[in-house]
Amino acid sequence: VEIDSVSGSVDVALASFDMLRIQVVSGEVGASGQLLAGGELSVSSVSSEVDIELRKPVDADVLIGTGPGGTITNDLSDVDAVSTFPARMTLKDTVGSGAGRLRVRTVAGHIHLRPAD
Repeated sequence: VEIDSVSGSVDVALASFDMLRIQVVSGEVGASGQLLAGGELSVSSVSSEVDIELRKPVDADVLIGTGPGGTITNDLSDVDAVSTFPARMTLKDTVGSGAGRLRVRTVAGHIHLRPAD
């Protein structure tokens, strides 16, 4: 599944997926479901709040980044985002086996990773 939006909210809820790519200029982004082994979830944004909710088991190689003013909250594991110069946040992690890929990048905005209830 591929979604592109210039201005507006995107909310995608799938039972499971092997490829989900979302590109947004501005607007809230929500994505939820189970990332299948070998699958990829990719979100690219200029200015968005991004909420990723993944069903267990979560097996992903994680690379998340924000620009100035952005923040990252990781509730998928105990690994914290680190601040990098100048005023950027980066999260690199392997959750479970790391069989899938989770990539999120926003210039300005909050990114929240969490397990589904």
